[in-house]
Amino acid sequence: MAGSALSDQGLEHAYVQKENMDGTEFDNHRLVYGDQFCLRSDQIMTSFFVTLAKYCMSFVRGLRDPEFRALFIALAGLLLSGTIFYSTIEGWGLVDSLYFCVMTLSTVGYGDLNPTGPVSKIFTIIYILVGLGIFVAFITKMSEQRSRRSHKGNTSEEDEQDEKTTS
Repeated sequence: MAGSALSDQGLEHAYVQKENMDGTEFDNHRLVYGDQFCLRSDQIMTSFFVTLAKYCMSFVRGLRDPEFRALFIALAGLLLSGTIFYSTIEGWGLVDSLYFCVMTLSTVGYGDLNPTGPVSKIFTIIYILVGLGIFVAFITKMSEQRSRRSHKGNTSEEDEQDEKTTS
């Protein structure tokens, strides 16, 4: 197994020689942690895109729910108002302003952008107190949509039929 190891983490990228069914060799780019095999890089990307697609489908399904839709509109309005405020008051670009809003509400807060004036600081305090609740409620509702779908195993048409028969 050849590769360059990151000694402090024990993670290395390795090219593993394997044989095809006909006996010819091929290379697979694999991630190895210590002596354990993790995943091939193409498996990681496939898993990422499958998960992303499932969350997108859950989002679209969630828009049918009035509470989910209200939370989405509130979150979009909050991000829009914060973006406009910071771009106007702080003089940041729209991308930087939106970035700051998302980092603040998600509690990541890298610290690369900071409000400088007292008006911006007061707005940020209020923005965090109001926005964090909306953000958490939206993420929770999104997770409920996702888990409800995976536990039921029904299609949306079957969900509607189940609701009609139980009413």
